[in-house]
Amino acid sequence: MVKNLLALLPSSALYVEKESIERIYLAKRGYASLGIDGELFTSIDKGKNWADISNGLPLNEYPSYVDADDRGPDTAWVTFASCQAGKKIYETRDGGKTWTNISYNLPNLPANCVAYQADRNNNLYVGMDLGIYRLDRKNEKWELYAESFPNVIVSELEVHLADFKLKAATFGRGIWEADLEGVPDIIGVEEVLADQLEMNAFHDEMNNQLALELIGKHAKPLNLLVVVVTGRIVLNNSIQPNQNRLTLNTRNWLPGMYYVTVSNGKTRISKGVVVE
Repeated sequence: MVKNLLALLPSSALYVEKESIERIYLAKRGYASLGIDGELFTSIDKGKNWADISNGLPLNEYPSYVDADDRGPDTAWVTFASCQAGKKIYETRDGGKTWTNISYNLPNLPANCVAYQADRNNNLYVGMDLGIYRLDRKNEKWELYAESFPNVIVSELEVHLADFKLKAATFGRGIWEADLEGVPDIIGVEEVLADQLEMNAFHDEMNNQLALELIGKHAKPLNLLVVVVTGRIVLNNSIQPNQNRLTLNTRNWLPGMYYVTVSNGKTRISKGVVVE
């Protein structure tokens, strides 16, 4: 009965590997009042098969966030919005077969999110109900990060290596950013997309076509995303290496503003196009 109920419970945290989308981590919350614990699952084949990796985690607490190292997502972290001391964040190095509690000296407040800096610095950041903390691995100690940051609930953290910033969404105090800790990696040609490519976009009303032109070289596939101004995704496709011209059929598009974005997963270029 409990298992049947659990299958119906909503997910509370999700991680999907950015490049291949092979590895997925999915957490489901539990309900203490019903005697139901949450669970954490993983898939290594785009969600076709799932394994329960809950063992060793305090899933009577609320699993709030999952993040992983995109360079090797067997390494991952899960946070808990727990008011139990020492039950804030856990780490795996083997895809969830075993977990290590790395809560250390974090204050006894809910941990809401975690973000990993996947570069030479390998920093780990946690957003809590009061501020942001960075892990000092050498001393196994968490340190308050960005002293000028307000003491508010942090609901989302994102690492942006392209501009070397940590961005934080808060409850009631807007969005903030600070420099990441450490030294940036040397940026390769594929990472400076905006500097290497230019994009032209032209909508042909008579023939219901959107013509895109990329000026410059790109030796790897690119992602093409078209979003209407309301946020609805109209097209999510790929551009093949060194493909510089393509035409999109807009016959079924409603009049309005559309945003065309080309990305290599790290940086992107965008253009706004009006369809009348």
